Parts: sequence; C-alpha cells; structure tokens
Amino acid sequence: MKVLIIVPDYPNKNKISYQFVHERVKKYLSHFDVQVFILNKEAEDYTYENVKVISGDTKKLKSLINDYDKFVFHFLNNKSAYFILKYLKNKNVYIWFHGSDCVSYKRRLDRINYSKKKLLNPKMFLKTMAFIIFNKIKFFNISSINKNCNVTFIFVSNWNKDASEKDIKIKYKKYQIIPNYIDSTKFKYYQKSADQRFKVLSINNYANNIYAGDMTQDIIYNFSKEKEFEKFEFLIYGTGRLFNEYTKKIKDFKNVKIENRILNHDEIAHVQKNYGIFLYPKRGDSQGVSRCEAMSSGLVPIASDVEAISEFSPQETTYLVKSVTDFIRVLKNIVYDEKDFLRKSKQAAIFINEKCSYENTIKKEIDLLGE
Repeated sequence: MKVLIIVPDYPNKNKISYQFVHERVKKYLSHFDVQVFILNKEAEDYTYENVKVISGDTKKLKSLINDYDKFVFHFLNNKSAYFILKYLKNKNVYIWFHGSDCVSYKRRLDRINYSKKKLLNPKMFLKTMAFIIFNKIKFFNISSINKNCNVTFIFVSNWNKDASEKDIKIKYKKYQIIPNYIDSTKFKYYQKSADQRFKVLSINNYANNIYAGDMTQDIIYNFSKEKEFEKFEFLIYGTGRLFNEYTKKIKDFKNVKIENRILNHDEIAHVQKNYGIFLYPKRGDSQGVSRCEAMSSGLVPIASDVEAISEFSPQETTYLVKSVTDFIRVLKNIVYDEKDFLRKSKQAAIFINEKCSYENTIKKEIDLLGE
C-alpha cells in the first residue's frame, strides 16, 4: 500500500520542526510504501533518515494522486483543505489535528500577542484580522470536508476533539483519538534520587506567548526572593523571537543556566537523566510532547492545569497549578516533601508509557491506515 503524507514542513539535518510527525513516519516504513510531500513550492527534495521527502505546489501534488492509495494530512491549512475538497473527495483521506489547527482563534490570540494597544498599530491590526479571517475560512472548510469527503479525523486528545466540535459547531462523523507516540526506549526511566528534586529543567519554544516563556521567567524571578531558592538549579533551553526578552531578568542568577538553542532527541534524553523537575507553564496545550517525554524519563512536571494537560498529566504524576504563585508554592513544598516527589516520578513514567505506548499510538495508526 502506498501512503502519501502531506505536511507544511518537515525535519531535516538542520532543523527538528515537526519531529513528532517524522517519528511516526519512520515506524510506518516497515508496513507501507511511504513518501512525504511538503506543500510548499519553495522547499527542496531530500531524504532524511530513510524517509523520502519531496515538495511542490498543488499542481505537482495533483499529478501524484493516482500513484497513492491513502492520503494523510498533518496541520491542515486552507491550501490543503481546498485540495481535499477539489481533488480527494472520493479518496481515502486522514487528517491529523494537533491543537490550534482545529480550534477557534479566540483560544489562540496569545500567539499574536493580542492587546488593544497593539491593535492601534495598523500592521498588527491587519495581521490580527487576517488571522481571524483565515481561521473562519478553515472552519468552513473543515465542516465541508466532514460533510462531503471520505475522511477520518485523528485528534491527539479528547480535549482537542471536544474543543474543535464546540468551536466549529459540528459533530465529526469519523474520528479517532490517538496521542503522539512517546518512545520509552529513547526516553528511558531512570529512578530519581531525592536530591534531583532540586534540579529543574525547562525546554521551551519562545516563538509566542502561548508557550508562556514570560511565566517561566516570572516564576524563577519571584522564587529568587524566597529562602528555598538557593537549593535549586535551573537549566533552560529554548529558541524564538521572545527568548531574550523572557530570560533577561534571570540570566545573571548563579543557579540559573540558560542556553539559546534547540536540542535533538538524543540530547534531550541525556539531559533528562540528571534532572528531577520539569517546569511547564503554558497558556494552552493539546498534549505536550516535551512534557510527556520528560515524564517517561522520570521527571515530575510542575504544569499549568489548562486544556488537555491533565489528560496526560493527572494529579498523581504531576503538580498541577493555576498561577505563578502556585508554581512557587509547589517549588517551596518540594523542599520539605521528598516522598511525594519520588512517588510522582515513578507514577509519571508508568502512566505516560502506558498512555502513549507503541500499542496505543503507532500501532493504532498503522491499523487505521491498513484498513
């Protein structure tokens, strides 16, 4: 069976964006004849870790239709939605949603730093209006695809599916809930020592406010005023346009190390061995792959209790909190309760390695595509 994966971007040796798509595609190779198509005429053709990647515009994609049996879309946009409606109505189509690609703009205005003051800027106003209009058009397209096409929708979480149905005001006819796979052979569980509760890791995207880099800075900065602060070590990795702004207040603390770079999976797994706490403030999240990887390695998240986070990080595995003040309270309490930390560490690995195991993720995807 020949399967074409259509995406707006894909990893290569110089970047790791969409890595979680690539991880599943590698697993497909032993079951299907798979090729990736980047719907972007500016991209180049290449092979990455045995996955053949080609690129082009909708005209080139149309020329490939008769060569494939199944068509898989990740991160649906209006260009790919139009293509499905025009050319793939009677084909076997699978659409993977990962979060903001199927919910209302109202949930994601933080991505463009929305504020009334900024809307007075003509450029920001136009950007905001375009964001809203494209979102509304996509809703119409998703509704049309659901009604008129032979398509199965795949969501990474129950929250994501429920939020999408609420926002678009539809009921999906065919869908499955399949989380992103967490490779427990790469992110191996190592039993944590009590002292590792003082070692705090943050791996974050600083592209926009949804990732709450400003909250990470506020947590550490305000915690520095507490007597317990000196017991802790913080290691922060990240990249994005807001990185410097959201690290400047804490960059001179002796127990805070900051690195402006992206880590690959091997580097992440190596770093995780030495840390016990994963700091994870967020304003929204449909799963949280980096947090799940940390849990697999035995780190205990301190995480914002928003959207789908508790679906993957229940209270017995994670310190779930609502505010910067709550984050600081938990960090202080960890000093005096090592047993709870050690208990959560074991439970975090057990829980996530069951929920996001090969059998509950990749195997379900392979079975679905093989039907």
